[in-house]
Amino acid sequence: MLDLSAKLNRGHPPVERITTVNLFEAYRGMLPYIVPVLTKDRRTFAGGRVVLKERLDALVSGDEERIEAWGDNHFDLADACIIYGDEMKFQLDSPLLTGIKGVVNIHLDRYIAIDIESVNAATNGNMECFEVSDSAIVTYGFGKYQQRETVQNVVLLKIGTCTTPSYIELSEEQFKAVNAAPINTKDMIFGRIPGPSMDEIVKNGEVIHLPWAIFPSEIVVPLVKKTFEYSRERYGYDTVMGVFFPRKPEANCAEMRALHVERLYTRSTLSAFIESEVGCIIGVAEKGVEGAP
Repeated sequence: MLDLSAKLNRGHPPVERITTVNLFEAYRGMLPYIVPVLTKDRRTFAGGRVVLKERLDALVSGDEERIEAWGDNHFDLADACIIYGDEMKFQLDSPLLTGIKGVVNIHLDRYIAIDIESVNAATNGNMECFEVSDSAIVTYGFGKYQQRETVQNVVLLKIGTCTTPSYIELSEEQFKAVNAAPINTKDMIFGRIPGPSMDEIVKNGEVIHLPWAIFPSEIVVPLVKKTFEYSRERYGYDTVMGVFFPRKPEANCAEMRALHVERLYTRSTLSAFIESEVGCIIGVAEKGVEGAP
């Protein structure tokens, strides 16, 4: 059987660098440890604008191998979901996630190190509430193959565990600094079992379900149609693409996680994690990013 990366690249020509490489590469593991690996491989962490478009294209193609690759796997996305009180922010292709350098252990606590340029980009230069560390020793990599190195000029954000699942902890001021419009969670439909019907996500050609509406409508509208058609025919599902986010944080802080899209056969749920043990992250070859959806 072909490995996942080979299946993901079905129908895509190689990307030319010094040598030709696959456009997509799949990495498995916890996001904070894996992002630095794909960065060193000169790849960009793919968000929903890439992953959901590839899932749509796979469904449109009818190619079972492509559908298996993009539909029968779940993916951690480079899109941040941050909740504070009754407000939530979404930041697509968030520099707070793509700029992760690794994990820092300080006594019994763990912190995610993010390079200063990425935090600056995520906040439009509003850095007053972020403390910069001149250097830190980070850990990154796969399981027993983890590595350590010293990085300079990073912001350390604590990995919190007082709610489940774990999250990156932000203060109220840091939440406000993130360059994204807040949405009142009372205006969202999430956490409902079973998930929504098709007309609760798309109506009159527009995406009306707020969490899905953060992605381009030209992707989401046909994706909803194809996902419902495929799920009804293949699995007998009439409700799919539900949204499950953690409820209002118990602690007086904001909680940031990466959006996560589930498999077709687990109803294509949209949720959020920062340390999914079964995560799958897609790295896009840098010269292929501009041509990616």
